[in-house]
Amino acid sequence: NQPVANLYAQMIAWVQANKQFSDAAKAEFASVADGWLAAYAHANSCTIITEEKFIHNIRKRVPIPNVCDEFDIPYTDTFDMLRSLGCQFTS
Repeated sequence: NQPVANLYAQMIAWVQANKQFSDAAKAEFASVADGWLAAYAHANSCTIITEEKFIHNIRKRVPIPNVCDEFDIPYTDTFDMLRSLGCQFTS
């Protein structure tokens, strides 16, 4: 839909303008689904579940948490999600 497409375009523009990321990282981000996932989450008030971590000075790729921080998209990892849902594993 249009809101997702607009947000995706903003994310691509941010990545492309960001001198921190290598050209290869920028090209990879544009070719994988991470940007679309982040744009969808932002447009639909969703939280992204990822095992990636925010890395401040990374150059070789664009981690999802870095995009999430820039665009105020909530994210968490699998175990924190399970904890917040009250899941318990028993044998």
